[in-house]
Amino acid sequence: MALPPLLKPLPARPLKIQFPIGKTWSVVVFSDSLGTAIDLSKYLFSEGLFSVGGGVRFQSLIGPIRLEYGHNLNPRPKDSSGTLLFSLGLPF
Repeated sequence: MALPPLLKPLPARPLKIQFPIGKTWSVVVFSDSLGTAIDLSKYLFSEGLFSVGGGVRFQSLIGPIRLEYGHNLNPRPKDSSGTLLFSLGLPF
């Protein structure tokens, strides 16, 4: 999706809380948001995209194994209601 000229995405700082369960397992809950505006003073919070989710993580010898689900709180007409993520290893 192309953005109009001078329109920049303004990601908000995601919030993540991770709860260890033993030495190798943990549970995580998170929230995230994204919006667009020419500058922050003109940002319309009512038009942003917001999500919340949770998951489990296992610390293996080759890095973390993550299974997480994010639920879209205000999907646009063609957006899915959420996303399931499976990840192996460290993000880059």
